[in-house]
Amino acid sequence: MSIRDSNGGAEPTPQIGLYLHGDGCWPDLAALPYKSVSQFEMAVIPNGTMAGRPVVSIRVEDDDGHIIIAQTSLQLLAKTMIIIAQTSLQLLAKTMRVIMEKYGEED
Repeated sequence: MSIRDSNGGAEPTPQIGLYLHGDGCWPDLAALPYKSVSQFEMAVIPNGTMAGRPVVSIRVEDDDGHIIIAQTSLQLLAKTMIIIAQTSLQLLAKTMRVIMEKYGEED
């Protein structure tokens, strides 16, 4: 699948790297300069792929005015969000089991 670029040409669809247990997943950041932003924008482009499928664009702008645009297909983003939701529900269920084991049910 290819995403249309700003000139109407094709770019390969970026992939999403997903870390379900993300603590410490980017150890290189300790040695690299980076910026964190508190806001980003997302836009849906209805016919964003060469096949006419929707694309999601994510725009991140830092305080210095540098802009980064990341794009992926809506289908891939939706699948990723489903995985995150399923994992979150599993973590919630695990937490509830631990609480119940520790405190039990009251009589």
